[in-house]
Amino acid sequence: GLHLGLAHMAQVMTVVDNITEEEVFQKIQTAEEYLNNAYTFLPDFQTCTEDLGGRYKLGGGTDEIGYQQTAGVTQTPYDFNNGNWNAAQFPMQRSWTDFYACIRRANVFMSNYDLIPDEVSTGGTSNRKQRLLGEAYGLRAFYYFQLFTMWGGVPIVDKPIDLGETTGTTLTRASASEIVDFILQDLETANGAKKHKKFLIFPISKLDFIYLRKIRNNDRTI
Repeated sequence: GLHLGLAHMAQVMTVVDNITEEEVFQKIQTAEEYLNNAYTFLPDFQTCTEDLGGRYKLGGGTDEIGYQQTAGVTQTPYDFNNGNWNAAQFPMQRSWTDFYACIRRANVFMSNYDLIPDEVSTGGTSNRKQRLLGEAYGLRAFYYFQLFTMWGGVPIVDKPIDLGETTGTTLTRASASEIVDFILQDLETANGAKKHKKFLIFPISKLDFIYLRKIRNNDRTI
């Protein structure tokens, strides 16, 4: 199994006047603001170093762009080029912590979903609450997709883990087919919740869907 440091996975909620988790989700506005924090670590053109001391363009770790080593500039892109990385020292290791932190935020939102009131206006009940649930499932699927492309099968955490009861736990690494099934199910749920929208939820392309489904079907041609 893999040991996950849950202290790193925890999302410390910014509170005002000691507002509780339950109170956060008793208003749709604060519930949405909480979920918005799960967008924090969507992939960017630049990537943070492990110590957060610098940022670099990921293309600098490939042959896409030139990268000039100078004093004070992170060494990370060169670690990709010269093979100075392994399972214990991965230049993008921080992504593991960041992505699981956002997965936790989505899980916390889902676990409190029933507390969120519907938004009612003069036109009747809106679909805002349903849309937010679709976003939560879509975000979780997207972060697991990112983890899968980097590490293959990873532990599936589909609900918040109570940090008051334990400081860590051992979770079993899911198989490739299990994690793919989980991602596809979350995407289907997300699309069902947001079916009234005409735009794609997240940048998972049609080719990515084909790739995921071939894995699920044990297609050896991938």
